[in-house]
Amino acid sequence: MIKTAGNGQAMAEFMIAMIPAVIILFVAIQFAVVARDGTALGQFASQMARWAAAPSNSGADAQALVSYVQSNTKVMPLPVAMIVNANGISYSGSASPTPNGVTIAMNCPGVTDCTKRVQGSQVQVVVTMSITKDLFLGQTFLGIGFPSSLSNQSSAFTQG
Repeated sequence: MIKTAGNGQAMAEFMIAMIPAVIILFVAIQFAVVARDGTALGQFASQMARWAAAPSNSGADAQALVSYVQSNTKVMPLPVAMIVNANGISYSGSASPTPNGVTIAMNCPGVTDCTKRVQGSQVQVVVTMSITKDLFLGQTFLGIGFPSSLSNQSSAFTQG
């Protein structure tokens, strides 16, 4: 004779097993969202460094780079575009930066002014993005910390 569990024992065991499974699922989804935003930010920084290194943009600075991004919104990957649309975009050195949005800084090592760079100069673009609105679990969840902002840097050499 087969004996079966009675009085809801299977349901109680199922609930005990489901609580950690659901927590693990939500944490995995949160890590995936952060990874998606980081990948998008890296792609965006790379595109901006390539734009800044192009011969036609040899006199550009961070403000010109931000103006280009704002007038050509298709260069932004979707996660970056959503954050820009919600919070704005600024450049490093701006009088009123938008800390909750995307900040772009352009550096030219070895040159005091990026607008005076010459062929072969290095251009570095640093893009910082706040992702607090993408953190549906909060910045810390059961002792697991998630970043509130992401930053990515990309470099390119100017062309002739």
